[in-house]
Amino acid sequence: MIASSAEPETTWDGFFCRGLDRLKLATLWALAEAGSEDDRLEQRLDAIRTIPNGDRGPWVDIVPPKMLATLAAIAMMDDNEQASLGESWAQTEELEGWEATDVFNLVRDIGDTADAARLENKTLLLWTSL
Repeated sequence: MIASSAEPETTWDGFFCRGLDRLKLATLWALAEAGSEDDRLEQRLDAIRTIPNGDRGPWVDIVPPKMLATLAAIAMMDDNEQASLGESWAQTEELEGWEATDVFNLVRDIGDTADAARLENKTLLLWTSL
């Protein structure tokens, strides 16, 4: 159902962010968990299951439980810790050209959304479209 939706954020809890994809999310996971954007990045990407939906999408990525727990922990960080994580993430190649304020807000949105999913025992999904 989510893959066939044109605007899933209007039907399900979540938020809209142009340009967020599984590589950027996996990079944030690595930074939040290990402090390094490269930490087992290929393994992290492999852990994210994608629901296939043709060559043109949209695609839905299923966030694995370990990733969900790490992203949910962002919501428990204080503002300085979130800012530091956002600063590190903004310096990665994947986020080149993004505004620092946008990255900081995105870190908070991801943390809050992951924490809500964890508390409600729900699966976190990433809907991506061209």
